[in-house]
Amino acid sequence: MATDDEIIRKRLLLDGDGSGDEKRLVTFMKSFIKWCNNPQDDEISANATFERLLAMLATCQTAIAKNYLVYQMNKRELENYHNINEELEYDALGKVIKQHPNKEETTKILTSLESQEAAEKELDGELELRRKQLFVLVHAINQMKASIGNNGQLKAETTARHGRENEK
Repeated sequence: MATDDEIIRKRLLLDGDGSGDEKRLVTFMKSFIKWCNNPQDDEISANATFERLLAMLATCQTAIAKNYLVYQMNKRELENYHNINEELEYDALGKVIKQHPNKEETTKILTSLESQEAAEKELDGELELRRKQLFVLVHAINQMKASIGNNGQLKAETTARHGRENEK
């Protein structure tokens, strides 16, 4: 058994926007079939039924025209929405692009960075050369100290020898 929600949902789906279009069409079809199947003897009642059918048909045509116009309007609105959405995307993309420097500025920055890197490498080479020279200088100083120390010992030994020889 169908629940109330399912029944309401089906009726809304059949009825469309809730204006009773489906009911009007069903009523018109039933009335038309009844009018066709029951030839009436009385011309006045036949004309009245015919006029009622024409009025019902006009109402159905108006509803169809209205629904078609609503459909066209929704279609245009969808197109407008897509166009606005694209414009917003392009605007957002443009803002992101404007945040970054242009090609000329980027080229200048890259050239500057490359020249700084070259200068840094040159300074690193010069620093390494100075370190080597300092190492050689410190090594020479240590050798001189050792040599002076050896010379001082030799002098002391020579003086000590001379002193012993003079004593004898």
